[in-house]
Amino acid sequence: MDNRILQTILNNIDDPGLRKTLSNVAGGNIVAQVRCLKCKKVIAHVYHDGQIIEVKNSDKSGCLSSRKRFDGYMGFSCRCGNWSIQSKQEQGIMGPDMPSKEDLQKIAARVEQNPSHYTKENGATEVDGFVIEDFKE
Repeated sequence: MDNRILQTILNNIDDPGLRKTLSNVAGGNIVAQVRCLKCKKVIAHVYHDGQIIEVKNSDKSGCLSSRKRFDGYMGFSCRCGNWSIQSKQEQGIMGPDMPSKEDLQKIAARVEQNPSHYTKENGATEVDGFVIEDFKE
């Protein structure tokens, strides 16, 4: 699409937040969105540099936190209560404090013995109650 046409379309959007989001999607800055399967809302956008920014829908929906898990997948916590911050291999070992060297060795052994495997279908990967949906280029 011609940049002038795109700019005209974007300029006609009254909501500045929506205009900025659509501009970031069109410009390739936002590469994916995260959808919570419990509340059915888009809770975050994933930027090309890996940064994850919350999309706050209401007090009961939106990304509270996210992190790269030791199984290699992203985990999320939604305001609705859905939670996948820890992989099954981390649960029971990781607590609120920084993990010890021994904790990390236990987790690494669990991941090696029983690796997580989630498949991507049609640009979407479902991971423990959340779907990461890639935007088409």
